[in-house]
Amino acid sequence: MTEKALTTHALNAYWHYVGSVRLAEKGYQLTMPQQIPSDPGIYRIEAVEAREIYVGEGANLFRRLGNYENAGWIPDTFSRTNRQIQKWIYEGLSSQSPTFQIYTCIHAEHSSNSVGTTELNLKQKYFRTLVEAATIAEMADRREMKIINKQFDN
Repeated sequence: MTEKALTTHALNAYWHYVGSVRLAEKGYQLTMPQQIPSDPGIYRIEAVEAREIYVGEGANLFRRLGNYENAGWIPDTFSRTNRQIQKWIYEGLSSQSPTFQIYTCIHAEHSSNSVGTTELNLKQKYFRTLVEAATIAEMADRREMKIINKQFDN
């Protein structure tokens, strides 16, 4: 019996810090950093002191993260996830975790020992979801932070 060579795969996501979330001056509202790109990609919201993280994806990161600023107050924004994440950030900023940092990824690559390196087209939801899931899996595997995404209880 001949042995087959094992193919290895790696996913490389390039993350950039874009700023911290702040409480807005009125009500339950938040203010997101202005440096968020409008490109398609993946984002991480990290509650630094609480060691919690939320990972998401969007076709327009500026618009997607902007949905958390006033979720539930704007008539067109009724998403349960938007309200849950806004509440998590608002309560954290109001109490135990004064720093919520935003990181974005608008460039990712797949590499393998048989094919080489290929850039992932993050305009395609499939690839954004792949990078999102890989980021969550990496964080869960290293147990660095508690993952806030609703499908995970760790």
